[in-house]
Amino acid sequence: MNDPTVSSDISFTPWFKSSYSQPKESACVEVRFGPAQAQVRDSKAPQEGRLPFSGCAWTQFRMWAVNGGPSDAAAL
Repeated sequence: MNDPTVSSDISFTPWFKSSYSQPKESACVEVRFGPAQAQVRDSKAPQEGRLPFSGCAWTQFRMWAVNGGPSDAAAL
């Protein structure tokens, strides 16, 4: 299968756990970086796929997360 949204695994950094993930929590994510893209996956089910972000979208997401995310659940 040739998916244009997924770059070759060789061009990516190794997967690493998010700094917000806790060792015994069920909600852990892993991240890796490649050319103009970041990818996120569930560390408990890595075979289920990955969510790609463009470089710009990843930067915007990080800024949003660092600033506390939405102020209420309705914003989601």
